[in-house]
Amino acid sequence: MIATHTLANGLQLAIERLDGVESASLQLFLPAGSMFDTDATDGCAAVLSEMLFRGTSNLSSKELSDALDLAGMQRGIHAGRRHVQLHATSTGDRLEQMLELLLSIAIEPKLAAADLEHARQLCLQSLQHISDDPQDELGLAVGLRHLNRPFHRTGRGSQSGLSALSQADLAARHSACCVPEGAILSIAGACEVDQCLSTIARLTESWNGAPPAAAPTEPGPRGQRFIAQDTSQVHLGMAWDAPDANNDEKVLEHVVCTALGGTTSGRLFTEVRQRRSLCYSISSQYLPSRNQGWCALHAGTTPDHAPELVETCIAEIHRIASDLSEGDIERARKSIISSIVLRGESTAARAGRLAGSLASTGTCKTLAQRRAEYEAISVAEVQDYSRRYSDVDPTIVAIGPAGSLPYPEMPSLTGHP
Repeated sequence: MIATHTLANGLQLAIERLDGVESASLQLFLPAGSMFDTDATDGCAAVLSEMLFRGTSNLSSKELSDALDLAGMQRGIHAGRRHVQLHATSTGDRLEQMLELLLSIAIEPKLAAADLEHARQLCLQSLQHISDDPQDELGLAVGLRHLNRPFHRTGRGSQSGLSALSQADLAARHSACCVPEGAILSIAGACEVDQCLSTIARLTESWNGAPPAAAPTEPGPRGQRFIAQDTSQVHLGMAWDAPDANNDEKVLEHVVCTALGGTTSGRLFTEVRQRRSLCYSISSQYLPSRNQGWCALHAGTTPDHAPELVETCIAEIHRIASDLSEGDIERARKSIISSIVLRGESTAARAGRLAGSLASTGTCKTLAQRRAEYEAISVAEVQDYSRRYSDVDPTIVAIGPAGSLPYPEMPSLTGHP
């Protein structure tokens, strides 16, 4: 059973006790993601994420690291589009220690001026690393072109934005956005719901505030673009619109997109890779969020195969609208259900799912409820839904040797303003 609760200060809680496990996992989503970055401060969310684990108001960076290790906490942080996401896992008997440490990091970080340059350099290194990983850069570039503003930013920042960030920028972001209203805290594993609620209420009783309103959304430029790089391969990315996380058709979309390219029995793998040998890897996935749903396709090939690969991928996307079979649907359904069950055995995955679901839909579903959603849909419903794939017009971005595809060029993300 999942217990949800909203504290008086606006902090949303989701707690799921799991019998038979000894671990407990936390996810804390702070409404401070890259959606609040601007061109001038692009990278603020990334640097803030790097700074949060560098001490609190009463613990130095070394003392905090020692305390986290003494609590046995496997931890991490990620600058997402909407939220900065902190996560931690340890044994259930150390849950209160985890809560105290994670909440102190969020509420009262040191944000020492002496640490800013170190954090900035690490973020700049992460940004530069993108050019060494074309697949990583491709995913970010597709989102940059396809997603609605202000949710298009990569979370890595830009050279100019990272270089210009000041201590005042970080302090302002923390003060405005690391607040309880709009924040989400989830717990899954060996825990007692009432004890968790009591502990969290005590630790956050003086924490208050609401984040600024999000900027109005605007569509991305989309179209076709090429990033020229001196590589031996061409990395191809496509994106197209799909239902958002609150749309009742999201389950149907998930099955169709999985049948298209989510498994090795999917259309893209069998037709494009196995039968036509046009690429060495290919897949698609459905990515629903609160504000926008989309599907993403990635493939890797050689420059001489790139034009035919693009044509064939688009043809397969359109073809699934007319001949999606019962076998295609059942294989996709079973694959999705298997993934739900296997991820459900991890407390970290369960905590992440709770927080993510609250953030995107405002509700939480049990593993059994999620499984039932996929078991309830009929073959006819999926086939009827798939017909909209007949007119998909994807955003396309490719990375590879100059001239591989006849698209207008865009700069590498390492130099994106």
